Amino acid sequence: MKSQAEKNWEGGRMVFTIAETCKILGVSRNTLANMIALGQFKAIKASERRWLVPRWSLEQFLGKPGA
Repeated sequence: MKSQAEKNWEGGRMVFTIAETCKILGVSRNTLANMIALGQFKAIKASERRWLVPRWSLEQFLGKPGA
């Protein structure tokens, strides 16, 4: 059975939450936060407490076409 994050990825969503991105990449929140802080991964600060990850950033990191 596919997770909601996998369904969202296959559905072509343009942005993902930090939690969804962690599930897609198979990393912890702390690891993803460190990657963002070090500039290894791009994310957008949508509000004081909310970060969003654009699909292009995931594709670029994973080396997928369309990045």
